Amino acid sequence: MKILLKFTFFIFLVLPSCQTETPESYNMVKVLLDISPADEIMEVGSKALQPNIPDVENYIYDIHVIQYSERGVFLTTGHYRQGQAGAMIVKDLEVSLVEAKNSTICLLVNNGAYDELWPDNILSYRELLVPVAVGSGSDRTLMHGYLIGDVYDGMHLNIGLGRMMTRLNVVINNQTGADIADLDVSLSNVPYMAYAYPAAESILPPEAYAQDGLLYDNDISLPAENSVTLYYYMAPNLCEDIDYVTMLNVSADGRSGILQLSTDKPSAEGAAADLKLYPNNNYTFTVNLK
Repeated sequence: MKILLKFTFFIFLVLPSCQTETPESYNMVKVLLDISPADEIMEVGSKALQPNIPDVENYIYDIHVIQYSERGVFLTTGHYRQGQAGAMIVKDLEVSLVEAKNSTICLLVNNGAYDELWPDNILSYRELLVPVAVGSGSDRTLMHGYLIGDVYDGMHLNIGLGRMMTRLNVVINNQTGADIADLDVSLSNVPYMAYAYPAAESILPPEAYAQDGLLYDNDISLPAENSVTLYYYMAPNLCEDIDYVTMLNVSADGRSGILQLSTDKPSAEGAAADLKLYPNNNYTFTVNLK
């Protein structure tokens, strides 16, 4: 059996996306906030046959709002909950911010309670990694967003959200001419941490990768001339080293193959020009078993 890989990509742009008490000298104001996810479908976890319902994947349950000054100094934060049912779109949410010129407002959505201190400057926030529930099957997709601008009392802010996840659609075609009863599929080099800041450009450190075995499907029955589609959701893999590129491991009938999953197709030398798998993106990889 030889394994052939065909790359099919559906790439979507990422939407734009502490603690000391706020000093009393700052003027606190009330603003109205509208937020909504991008159109791309994202979720957390692994499903053997079909993804979750898209509407469920996009629900907003809680929102952290973190504000930094024009000079990048932490100003204030607030945690706002949307109840057990969640919401697809949040409109006219009243939040408390510091009146400021050219400040940065960051959103971290569906992270739940955050017991640590937020970074006291925007440069550190841009390097902040938060865990994502890879393989849990949760419908609370982690999302983020940000806006840079003036803040004044009574204003209306509209911030789009990007999902801090990458979706992998793996299509496996059985072209061997015989039924397969023991198809095993797994992913290695799976990141389980993502950057909180939407415009983060740093590569992931080694500690952001989980132990192997988080995303897999075992003992799949695949009749001859049939196909199966597997859906996997993980933190974006922002890597520049071949040792950390996400790999797809496929085995059946005592034979196996390992395939590199990246934005660019591997070259003849074996390495792709762009090894990354980006956030808020939907990738499709087709594997032909022959």
